[in-house]
Amino acid sequence: MLDRWRAEWRAKGELAFPGIGRRGVGHPAVEEARQIAELERKIGQLTMENDFLKKGLAAFQGASPAGRRQWRGCLFEEIHQAASKGPAVNALCQMTGLSRAGFYRWRLPRLATPI
Repeated sequence: MLDRWRAEWRAKGELAFPGIGRRGVGHPAVEEARQIAELERKIGQLTMENDFLKKGLAAFQGASPAGRRQWRGCLFEEIHQAASKGPAVNALCQMTGLSRAGFYRWRLPRLATPI
């Protein structure tokens, strides 16, 4: 048994016994598993923050039709400013719960309708 362990130590050096006392330091699979676990924690945190902000956004929607129009206009303005920095219209509309078509319709100048 000792001969086999010595042979492993000679062949692999520091990586021969990754689970004993060192928890796989330097072992690619262990490092990758740590990175995946960290990324999953971050995804969970961001999902929780996103859900919280969506609920907060809905709370400020406004009770009257005029209030809702003003609320949508403010959000569309923010989307317009953010979209000028990159192609994020679809993602931002999904995040705020507004339709992409509504955003593009909002960008068009309103024509006066005869009465």
